[in-house]
Amino acid sequence: MSEKIIFSNSSLRTIKEIIKYIQSNDEVDINNLKLYFNLYMNTYRDLYRYIISKQNEKYNIIYDGFYVSEDMVSDKTKKYMFMRYDYIYPIKNIIQIDDNVDYNACKIDGINGIEYIASECPFEIGAGEDYDICFFIKMLIDNDIKLVSIPSSIKDSNMFQWFPINTLKLNFKVDNKIIGKYKYDLDYELKCLSIYNHIDEKNITKEKITSYVIEIKDKKTEKIHNVKILQYDNWPDLSVPKNTKLFMKYIYRIFRYVNGLDKMLTHCSAGVGRTGTVYCCVEILNYINSTYYDFKNKKLLNEDFNKSNINNILKDLYIYVFKFIYKLRLNRFYMVQTTPQFELILKFINDIVNSCLSSFDFNSLQQNKQQQFIQIPSPLKTL
Repeated sequence: MSEKIIFSNSSLRTIKEIIKYIQSNDEVDINNLKLYFNLYMNTYRDLYRYIISKQNEKYNIIYDGFYVSEDMVSDKTKKYMFMRYDYIYPIKNIIQIDDNVDYNACKIDGINGIEYIASECPFEIGAGEDYDICFFIKMLIDNDIKLVSIPSSIKDSNMFQWFPINTLKLNFKVDNKIIGKYKYDLDYELKCLSIYNHIDEKNITKEKITSYVIEIKDKKTEKIHNVKILQYDNWPDLSVPKNTKLFMKYIYRIFRYVNGLDKMLTHCSAGVGRTGTVYCCVEILNYINSTYYDFKNKKLLNEDFNKSNINNILKDLYIYVFKFIYKLRLNRFYMVQTTPQFELILKFINDIVNSCLSSFDFNSLQQNKQQQFIQIPSPLKTL
């Protein structure tokens, strides 16, 4: 029996088909795009058919970040299943702790030189590798990461509360741990400098945004590294937030901070679904900010950004975001993981564009094109 390793990326082909559909239609119906999302999900059936046809071969198939071995499908009547293959997520631009260890994280370039880092969550000491949390902190320091977004609850499986949420200090230490041919001796102390909770007025969904400033002290060198953390609590795995207004505020806060830093890290649990969703929305704001409307200076950058041209604007943004998803998946498997997450991204685009256009006074702009400063879009002005 032969043994094969097969890589399949049919979701990338589906994304190309989505872009072709958008380009070939004057007006894009999101309901039609949902058909493509479902098509992407159904590509697993093609993989199953392939497995069944190769029953006489031993195979190992890595499919969009999922690992399938021959013992998962024993006969044609059994429903196929998939197992996550944890160490296949990063494909390119993998972050190295040093030349001995790679962390399950990678860098993705965004517009205007912004660097997005997608990472899995650090595991609890004792639950996984005891050096994992120390390597995660080392990655933050070595890459000078000062902004971390966490679109998930600490209650998620495997996720470790790696930062203090009150005045108590957390200590993480690895003494003389040998990995490969290297010995590691790491010692960090973390404390919370400030904390702020933002809860929607009605708070029906129990979702909230919590902002922390965490001080990381390397006790070996006495150096201090501060990190700002923005956490969206009660965002379920494989799903989306129920509070759309609060979600928009969360994305805009990330956008505002990252533009002052040009670099950030996001992790959920695996660092693919919710992480990819956040990065798509932040990247769309950055694209609008540099192409159509300067949020900071309240300046219109493109006269075509008006209500009469809304279909072309939406098409341009849809195409841009799917090209960005394509880029995400070239670097890390399975980013933006489910149909509801795709739909949330498109809804975010529609909400941002409509709220921007509804707040502009285009008559006064036409009368005085020199006066480019106009009211900031209403959903963003209170953020």
